[in-house]
Amino acid sequence: MRQSVLDIYPDDHASKAHAVPLTDLSPSPDFTKVAEASRARARRVSAPDAFEKALTDALAHVEAKKGLALIEVAIGKG
Repeated sequence: MRQSVLDIYPDDHASKAHAVPLTDLSPSPDFTKVAEASRARARRVSAPDAFEKALTDALAHVEAKKGLALIEVAIGKG
């Protein structure tokens, strides 16, 4: 996609930027709030030891046919 943009607009902002236009989610939305607004069970996990419990809870929620579940897992950039 980047090459297509550069072919059409070689001197535009996109040619100088190091990101593809309209693909960045900064600032990142609160995906747990989005899921909760859709009546899903939502949890955010940032510690590895908390993931197993969040997964167990999410699976129990879904298996009880109470709806959807989302686990947002925070990872570091690297």
